[in-house]
Amino acid sequence: MEFEEARKELQLELDKGISLSELRKKIMKGNIQTKVSKQLKTAKYFTVERIQRKKRDIMQLLNKYSPEIVEQKISDLPKAPTVLELCLKPIEEQHGGVILNKEHFKLDDKGLLVLVTNALGKTRVYLATDWKGPLILHWALSKKAGEWMVPPSSMLPPGSVLLDKSCQTPFGEAFSADMFYQAIEIEIDGGDYNGMPFVLLSDGKWMKNNGSDFYIDFGSETTKCRKDAGDGRGTAKSLLDKIAELESDAQRSLMHRFNIAADLMEQARDAGQLGFAGILVWMRFMATRQLIWNKNYNVKPREISKAQDRLTDMLQNMYKICPQYREILRMIMSTVGRGGEGDVGQRIRDEILVIQRNNDCKGGMMEEWHQKLHNNTSPDDVVICQALIDYVKSDFDIKVYWDTLNKNGITRERLLSYDRAIHSEPNFRSEQKAGLLRDLGNYMRTLKAVHSGADLESAIATCMGYKSEGEGFMVGIQDLLEFILDHLEDKMVEPLLEGLLEARAELRQLLLNSHERLKDLIFLDIALDSTVRTAIERAYEELNNAEPEDLLEFILDHLEDKMVEPLLEGLLEARAELRQLLLNSHERLKDLIFLDIALDSTVRTAIERAYEELNNAEPEVCFATCFDSSILTELRGNEGKLFRLTPTSSDILYSEIDESEISSSAGVGDDQSPPSLTLVRKQFAGRYAISAEEFTSEMVGAKSRNISFLKGKVPSWIGIPTSVALPFGVFEKAVADNLQMLKERLRQGEFGALHEIRKVVLQLAAPPQLVQELKEQMQGAGMPWPGDEGVDRWEQAWMAIEKISLGLRLTRFCWSVSSKVWASKWNERAYFSTRKVKLDHDSLCMAVLVQEIISADYAFVIHTTNPSSGDSSEIYAEVVKGLGETLVGAYPGRALSFICKKNDLNSPEVLNFPSKPIGLFIRRSIIFRSDSNGEDLEGYAGAGLYDSVPMDEEEKVVLDYTSDPLVMDRNFRLSILSSIAKAGAAVEELYGSPQDIEGVVKDGGIFVVQTRPQM
Repeated sequence: MEFEEARKELQLELDKGISLSELRKKIMKGNIQTKVSKQLKTAKYFTVERIQRKKRDIMQLLNKYSPEIVEQKISDLPKAPTVLELCLKPIEEQHGGVILNKEHFKLDDKGLLVLVTNALGKTRVYLATDWKGPLILHWALSKKAGEWMVPPSSMLPPGSVLLDKSCQTPFGEAFSADMFYQAIEIEIDGGDYNGMPFVLLSDGKWMKNNGSDFYIDFGSETTKCRKDAGDGRGTAKSLLDKIAELESDAQRSLMHRFNIAADLMEQARDAGQLGFAGILVWMRFMATRQLIWNKNYNVKPREISKAQDRLTDMLQNMYKICPQYREILRMIMSTVGRGGEGDVGQRIRDEILVIQRNNDCKGGMMEEWHQKLHNNTSPDDVVICQALIDYVKSDFDIKVYWDTLNKNGITRERLLSYDRAIHSEPNFRSEQKAGLLRDLGNYMRTLKAVHSGADLESAIATCMGYKSEGEGFMVGIQDLLEFILDHLEDKMVEPLLEGLLEARAELRQLLLNSHERLKDLIFLDIALDSTVRTAIERAYEELNNAEPEDLLEFILDHLEDKMVEPLLEGLLEARAELRQLLLNSHERLKDLIFLDIALDSTVRTAIERAYEELNNAEPEVCFATCFDSSILTELRGNEGKLFRLTPTSSDILYSEIDESEISSSAGVGDDQSPPSLTLVRKQFAGRYAISAEEFTSEMVGAKSRNISFLKGKVPSWIGIPTSVALPFGVFEKAVADNLQMLKERLRQGEFGALHEIRKVVLQLAAPPQLVQELKEQMQGAGMPWPGDEGVDRWEQAWMAIEKISLGLRLTRFCWSVSSKVWASKWNERAYFSTRKVKLDHDSLCMAVLVQEIISADYAFVIHTTNPSSGDSSEIYAEVVKGLGETLVGAYPGRALSFICKKNDLNSPEVLNFPSKPIGLFIRRSIIFRSDSNGEDLEGYAGAGLYDSVPMDEEEKVVLDYTSDPLVMDRNFRLSILSSIAKAGAAVEELYGSPQDIEGVVKDGGIFVVQTRPQM
């Protein structure tokens, strides 16, 4: 009843003439006092709708401690070898410096060195230790994780004793240059074994590796000596060397990695900020799946949880005693799950059994997942659990399951890569739905408690009981946390954001003080921070789905903002929503039309304002990032002086210049207007499609001619994709008089006609003669013809077309893609570019290069003269996984980049390893490339202004570089990069001038798909 009464009172306010937006603002500010609102204040379920933010001095919230940079003394002398390394050095030299594996282990204050070599097909394992006293090796062989296989008797060293599933071999005393040590040599002859698990026994005492079995991987060949990347100055070199040395051991399991990280924390603290930065980068690589999480080792969840707890306890202590490093320590903690002692990790094993029993799902995917959870649980299990929940909620739509996995970086290949692989898909029954949602939801909380430090609900649940633990402790914050949980899913995010920010501000005071539960508070702060970002992202997403009146209110609120992107998003979304109303008859249609006109005008005004802001930006300001503190200090010491910056392939050189150099060059060319360029309009030659052998300057552009020129002239190991073309004049022939009126409007300055021209082009019908000629040319060149692949592929696009032959209907899609390329002639960027250089747009003709798409493993771009340094003796290239669109398009992340001297093409030097999160992949298909007569015109940067359109949509895949041989396999990387460099040199030699070359790698082969003169 009280809610109905409230509705009536609000209606009375509307009847007084108040607008909805004004009413909403009054409600949110608490300015409307109705009878019901006064009653609700005393009701138990009443909550304040917004948080009243306290006024704070922002400087009080900042970390006032300055981090210390510990200048490490780096000796130019090589690191002195240990006693054990000296003992085994003759064995290493005997095998040419190439070994299968080499690992160091600690035995209290002594050491154990294990060396694995291979000669004549036989694997040999050498173990050496400086341990004093009798020592027995308790060992076995393995082919998979956690396996102990008794070795054949033929492999046993002297004095060995066979047991049930293992063998015991005593160490023998040895001397080398008066140095005492103990050693064992084991020869592994056949058997396809992957490694050797072992423990040690001395005087009845068992010795393990941090509580786990020792394990030596027989691995693949690696070179003993590796060149250091520089001298290590400006880094915590000794710590980084230690991390690199221990990485192979850390890959065994997350337990090993967390324990090793904990062992290294004291060394990191001694190295200062650079030391903690090294730990952060290492753990960040782990968290983003760039490092191996588990390799041939079974580990219980409680053991992982205990190791996490040990590491986070140590980070908590560092946070207390090293306040100058709190921010970076907090970032390290964000990469590690919470962990915990006792039954926290054990619940992961126990509760999956409960889920299987309660819901009768003991086989298939659930059993495979159960085995993985028992032997090597990881943060991936949080994603798998969420994918199962989404799958069940969607009424068992398997696409939803895979979508959730793929969006979070888990592919089918990754599921199969686990030591306990997941082969099957989930397959549940409808009657299991309610029970599975309940049990999987509870299980998700258990998984997040161990693996996800940034999960808000588990972080709040951990801290909510603190109120009674100390007088005043968590008072006020607990109410804020309850408010946040109540509003976590609200569509209107502003109150939630206020609550989150206020909670973080209140929490800040607790974080500055020492507290026995500090770790939980840090994780709570990390979770609040993560939720702030998520809420802001959701606000933008909600904007896309907002109701028209909400969009209009948003536009009014942001109309004068300097940052126009949010306003533009609101304007365009409002126009899209309004479009539906305009298509239908409406009594207020006239008002809607005027509203649409006003929105359209505001879009243009906002864009013009953005350009004006850009044009008025300070031209002398250079935004740059400096990672070298010494260089930054030097630059600050030259404030007010003029410097010239010169980029090189590996650095940026800077030098001071005199003001007279600036004044003497000022004004040069100020009054010069852009040059006027001319193009000869191409005529239709009577051919709708031509083969590569017919590519001439009268028929096609430079892009097609360059490809034709390469065929048969480059070395045979460089592939050239099969091509045909729709020559100049075909489009003009098809259009005829359809565009004359629109083009006349364009000449008169009505630039809105550009959109109408593109619309007309996209509605063109394919002439039957074009269909026939294109089919003949493509089939004659051995290219796939769409008509041979079945009707269903194109039927949705052309179901409305009747009385048309099968071949023409299927070709209609090819025509539509081609017309998209032609339509790009009238995109705004291309059109205004021709106006800028006074180029007659009508003289610009568009041919279409039709090429077969190679489903690439990698794509590359080569600049045969290094564009950064201008060094013509050096090739610069970039490589990405998948298709090249992620390289040349606006995709985040870095490509792999390298340089290579032309006089030594077998020695490429990697500058950056890849970080692009997304790769594009495609089936065997066709691409239609724009090829205008103006793309390579001198004085007109036409390349890239026009579209190239693939016939099929690319598939976006989240990349996992830990399984990418280009990153992980040095020999493979050397082979591929050398081949790319050699291809670039060959093409440049053929043309006799520097070239920009695009190409792909498929199954190790190099293909060049495009080349043009380097600008």
